[in-house]
Parts: sequence; structure tokens; C-alpha cells
Amino acid sequence: MPEKIRSNAFLMNTTGHLVPRLWRHPEDQTRNYCDLDFSTKNARSRDLGLVSNTNTRSAK
Repeated sequence: MPEKIRSNAFLMNTTGHLVPRLWRHPEDQTRNYCDLDFSTKNARSRDLGLVSNTNTRSAK
């Protein structure tokens, strides 16, 4: 049986973590992190990519 590959994904709501000024990109939607639709779209895209162990946190 082949080994399983495990992948994690997380969303970090900051103005820039590893890629500064990316929040200014025209397609950036992280400003909507409190919207249910935003979280649902992220979860669906992770499911399509078969990503597991997803942890999304936001500071309020």
C-alpha cells in the first residue's frame, strides 16, 4: 500500500506574512474573512484539492 501524503492549510489574516503587499492584489479577498461565503469557498477549494487537517483562525 502506498504511503499517504498529508497536507495542511491555514488562513492567516494579516496585512502580510511572507509576501508583503499581496493584500493589494486585485484578486485578494482576505478582507472578507468574516463572511461565511469566503470560508465556504475556501473549504470547497481545499476539498477539491483533497487537502486535510484544515485550521482557519482569525483574530477578532
